Amino acid sequence: MVCGKKNVFTMWMNRKTGSVFLKTLNHVLNVLKFSTNVRTQPPRKPGPSRPPWSLLFFGTDQFAVESLKVLTSCRNPSKGIVEKLEVVSLPGDLPVRRFAQQNQLTLHNWPPHDLEGQFDVGVVVSFGRLIHGGLIDKFPLWVSIIND
Repeated sequence: MVCGKKNVFTMWMNRKTGSVFLKTLNHVLNVLKFSTNVRTQPPRKPGPSRPPWSLLFFGTDQFAVESLKVLTSCRNPSKGIVEKLEVVSLPGDLPVRRFAQQNQLTLHNWPPHDLEGQFDVGVVVSFGRLIHGGLIDKFPLWVSIIND
């Protein structure tokens, strides 16, 4: 999967993340890019059937930052799979919060409020909190959960 100029596997070749994580993230990005129906059940509310999509990312640590970097590089409304990318993190001086601030990504505190109709897809990577069903249902297309 290529977003911009870098291949997901090439970006992390020298990182300590495992190959299972890389395969999973690559799969997530491919599903987002090429699928017309990401959920197996019909969406509760209609969302766009093709990218680019609005994503809400949930994460806290450096492991999550690596995924957020890839999604940030895929943010291009005209050619990419990510039209809008915002971040939810826990309070405190955390790597994901710092990355979001440094890259001018809208940052939401946990738990997020008023998400109805704002995002198509949720991506949860090493977040450290249980995402309840009511929140998952706010995403009409899909929620992907990747833990380290």
